[in-house]
Amino acid sequence: MLHMKAHDCDVMITTMLAVGIRNILPEKVRLAIMSLCFFFNTISQKVIDERALDDLEKNLFEIMCLLEVYLLASYYSFG
Repeated sequence: MLHMKAHDCDVMITTMLAVGIRNILPEKVRLAIMSLCFFFNTISQKVIDERALDDLEKNLFEIMCLLEVYLLASYYSFG
């Protein structure tokens, strides 16, 4: 049985998912999910520019709003 480590899951979410959905989903949904992938890729780096944190937070709020518009709330709610 193949066991994935945390880094393997990180790579799948931040890079492979964005590539895998590029021709499957409608463009607006695809862009919202890809933006979330890019966000996770940015915060998983060893070094994050402190000046970019405010922009990252703003982008995350925008991404969550897009996901709320295009997907059912049950897809991304944790409560």
